[in-house]
Amino acid sequence: MFRQRLARLGLENSSQYFRFLSRSLQTTARRRDGGKPRLYKELSSPAPPPQDHRRAWFFKVYRITNIAIIPFAAFYCVFVADFGDHEHVFSPARRWLDHQRREFYSLSSDELELARAGSKDSPTNSAPSPDT
Repeated sequence: MFRQRLARLGLENSSQYFRFLSRSLQTTARRRDGGKPRLYKELSSPAPPPQDHRRAWFFKVYRITNIAIIPFAAFYCVFVADFGDHEHVFSPARRWLDHQRREFYSLSSDELELARAGSKDSPTNSAPSPDT
């Protein structure tokens, strides 16, 4: 296909084709900009940078807000957001969190024995006497 394009333009090899392209681009740029090539015009007179009218504290607040919001959003998506009853990519992380929560709020067998022994020694449902 490339060779056919070269033949249509009357060119023999790819270097002639690239010279042809660069000349055609320069002439279209000259026609549009009134004689000077566009690249020459851009390099010779660079435009001044746009002024930023935001205060310096804005950038600090913006950065701190991003640092706070992005982890919160990730935590919410992984552990809180409702994706339905089917299995999804965050299901293993949620099962791990449920296991950790159950382990934290449950008692070991030794702690259960201590709790039962403590409840047998102390009277339950006994009101304090008015004399003491």
